[in-house]
Amino acid sequence: MALGRRGDPQGEYIRRWVGELRGLATPEIHEPGVGNPGADYPRPVVNHAERRLLALERFKRAANSRKRNGTRERR
Repeated sequence: MALGRRGDPQGEYIRRWVGELRGLATPEIHEPGVGNPGADYPRPVVNHAERRLLALERFKRAANSRKRNGTRERR
């Protein structure tokens, strides 16, 4: 969602290639199933904000584990 907002803030690409979203207002176009029950689009399967935090925590734990075990990063 954040990438779409940065790369296509007005939703022009989405409106061109995803026909069922053409009628959405610009603020809603990057999250069509969230808070927009009138949209003919399925609700998200994954809560991206929640999963992002979980992934960051797992990466942090893995990095700390490498430091404790003396494992070097590949470069």
